[in-house]
Amino acid sequence: MIRCSIVALLAAHVYAGGAVYDRCDSLGPEDKANGKSSGWAHNDGSFCRGAQQSPIDLCGATTIDAGNEDSQVKLSLTNMAIKSTMQLSTDGQVYISPPTTTTYTADTPGAYDTDATGATLAGATWRDGIGVKVGRQAAGTIETTWKLAQAHFHWGRDGHQDEGSEHYIEGVQHPLEVHFVHVNTKYADITAALRSGNEDALLVLGQFFKVSDAAPMSATLTEINSKLAGVGALAAGIVQLSIAPYGLIDQSDGFYTYAGSLTTPTCNEAVTWVVMNKVSTITSAALDRFHDKSMDTHGHKAAYGNYRPLQALGDRTVYFVAPRDNVGNPITSTYKGMGCHKHVREPHFQCAPLTTPEHVIKMQDMQISLQQAMTCCAGNTVA
Repeated sequence: MIRCSIVALLAAHVYAGGAVYDRCDSLGPEDKANGKSSGWAHNDGSFCRGAQQSPIDLCGATTIDAGNEDSQVKLSLTNMAIKSTMQLSTDGQVYISPPTTTTYTADTPGAYDTDATGATLAGATWRDGIGVKVGRQAAGTIETTWKLAQAHFHWGRDGHQDEGSEHYIEGVQHPLEVHFVHVNTKYADITAALRSGNEDALLVLGQFFKVSDAAPMSATLTEINSKLAGVGALAAGIVQLSIAPYGLIDQSDGFYTYAGSLTTPTCNEAVTWVVMNKVSTITSAALDRFHDKSMDTHGHKAAYGNYRPLQALGDRTVYFVAPRDNVGNPITSTYKGMGCHKHVREPHFQCAPLTTPEHVIKMQDMQISLQQAMTCCAGNTVA
């Protein structure tokens, strides 16, 4: 029996440093414009060919507001203004790991009908929360608390301020999107949640950013930008920073919610997505610092971003939850309520023709990996 797993080594060779985002790589995501299928979908255990994949174009939404039967659908965040010392990691991606001393949670509670003061009405009707509404939780779920596990960013190619976000809003893409990944507190951690195979494993909050050198950035993004400036381009490292992570989230213009998946392999369809309609701002210099962190799987400067192409909505429903004041009254929103475009224009990636046939390159890579595996495992056999 060989102690080193050749299969595991091959997988590590393919995905070292994270998912392959190069649209021109056979191991990268799909590229419909060039008629290329997804290399992600061919990994063992992958759900990337599923019917409830993310990201999507957030359009044609069913509106939920304080005037209808779903008035209790809401999102509550704890410790919004509390700063904590946490880790910022860069390795071709940018991650934020929350501390163990302060717990940041998101609640998507169901509730009974209440009056303007918040008191439960006599004979009140139970209203289900977000997870139930989008079909990721069983009807009648009383309340779900989601613990923040990590946050990470998605961006586009150098010099492109019109691409980078994974989700679109009514056909419009933005240059940066942050994802706050939360795990259902009924599970020990993300691994346990995904291993359960249940659809209620994760809640991910999304926030868009657009470039503006006139509007101020949030204090949280300013601190992240400062720390990124201290980590050189193409440098992998871990630094400490003190931030209120939810300072990046702006619920003031409502949000979209739907049932989806992770946007990286293995694309598990176990995510309740909540994506803010309000687009925050980032300076062009700060966006460049994210672009500087783009690395391919070999540690070289990547000529592409780290976002997945749009996925088909299928038969899913996207909901828009209108903003409300403190007593539940609707607030005017910029939400347009447009239908979905039949064909959304996505960024084009020009792939150079291969001088060596692709199947030959793949065989060469396999041979190199096998040689590495055999070298690693020489003499490490057991009875």
